[in-house]
Amino acid sequence: MNWKKAPPNNAMNNLEQWIGASMIKQILYSFIIFLIYIPTSLGAPSSWTVTDTDTTIILYGTFHLGTPDTSWLTNETLVRLEKSDRLYLELAPEQMTPEIMGPIMAAHGLLPQNQTLLTILPASAHQNLESYMQSRGIAPNSFDRMRPWLASMVIGMQEFNARGFSGDLGAEKLISRKAINHNIPIYGLETAEGQMSIFSALRFEDEVDFLAMTLNDMKNADIMIDNLITAWKTGNDRALDELMNKELSRIPGLVKTLLHDRNENWVKEISKMMKEPGYFFVAVGAGHLVGNHGVPTLLKNAGHGVLKN
Repeated sequence: MNWKKAPPNNAMNNLEQWIGASMIKQILYSFIIFLIYIPTSLGAPSSWTVTDTDTTIILYGTFHLGTPDTSWLTNETLVRLEKSDRLYLELAPEQMTPEIMGPIMAAHGLLPQNQTLLTILPASAHQNLESYMQSRGIAPNSFDRMRPWLASMVIGMQEFNARGFSGDLGAEKLISRKAINHNIPIYGLETAEGQMSIFSALRFEDEVDFLAMTLNDMKNADIMIDNLITAWKTGNDRALDELMNKELSRIPGLVKTLLHDRNENWVKEISKMMKEPGYFFVAVGAGHLVGNHGVPTLLKNAGHGVLKN
């Protein structure tokens, strides 16, 4: 299926009509919602140090969602953040506002006026989505205008919100506040347009598979969280890679676009940082930092000195 962008004139109004402004804000902080979402009882999140003679870069694995009783940053991590010359996130804060992201998300995430989600889905996906909506008491037309990838994101956020998770309580928000309080400039590794175009470039089949994967994950979310907690407590990056990225790898086009290609782009940016003296803090989703295609491994393969903290 060849996708067409939704008309731009009413894009923001349409998106708020079908999703709601508050949900737009939540989605911004959970670009890849399935990467990591771990509660209070955990130890320190994984981090790495990249160094040469005059440059130090801290790679910190974030989670995009949190709960009210969450305490994520250790004193050691705070010291590293507060001494940094610059903070790099996936998106700079100004790129994550509903005013900026809303129209972009609408242009890339809404179907043309003459299409609805249920009518374009294959029969099995149609049935699974209808069953999900019925089980949650969701109105049948709630996802009508959404492309499969956007419906996947909204479904995930609804499920996590129901469990007390919020993007406003995620690591990026806390790290950003700390940086602002210490007058540390914040930069983005990507742009809002670039992130949304990643999804809009997906093949229709990959979007449908993404939706199916999300619906399946929501059936087992509590078990999945428990397994992540155990892996995190033991510092088992291999287990985290297995839990966070294995299922995504079953959709080759998706894992290449969402993880591998982006990781390679970030390695190029980090390699540029290594050419100037300074101390920099890079905070990205933890799923990007583990495994053979994770950023630390790619940096090692490129000849940089990388140590696990």
